[in-house]
Amino acid sequence: MDRRPGEPELRQWAAAAVDGDPVAVRALVRALQDLISAYCRGRLHQLGHGVADDVVQETCIAVLRRLAHLVETGQPMLPYVFRVAQNKVADAFRDAVKRSHQQLDDTVTQLRDIAPGPEDAALRGDLARELARALAVLGEREQEVVGLRVLGGLPAADVARILGMTEGNVRVTQHRALAKLRTELAPVQGPATA
Repeated sequence: MDRRPGEPELRQWAAAAVDGDPVAVRALVRALQDLISAYCRGRLHQLGHGVADDVVQETCIAVLRRLAHLVETGQPMLPYVFRVAQNKVADAFRDAVKRSHQQLDDTVTQLRDIAPGPEDAALRGDLARELARALAVLGEREQEVVGLRVLGGLPAADVARILGMTEGNVRVTQHRALAKLRTELAPVQGPATA
């Protein structure tokens, strides 16, 4: 796809899919996967692409299960799809925490066997801590906007519909959030050279 499908295309495919059109089902699933994969990967990057891919599939399944209701009620698709994706991302983090407690001993043993040298590990750990610290400075709304716009690659109009904001407010929020990140990360990057 050269461009992201909008609400009208999603609704058209959804209506045809509910009527049993297999081509429409494939087109809708492909569009949903394209819309949410970057968002899920951006939010779940620390858990790996496999988890993000699973969340994308779970989101598509959840949307397909409610498809007849969405078509019948005329509920907007994009906000619903991203709300489901947000919930599935949260579920993935909860599951990861549960699994991490159960697998901690195995993980430590495996990391000792394949861990890079102490210098690489220290640098990577420092960078990850700095990025996490910088992102923690952002409010939840700013994190959502940055995630959808920068990581998800969505246009401001789509993000505005998803988050219930104006398009201008999305752009201002993104600008301010990125400025905060630049300020927070400036000491890590070092002084700028001319």
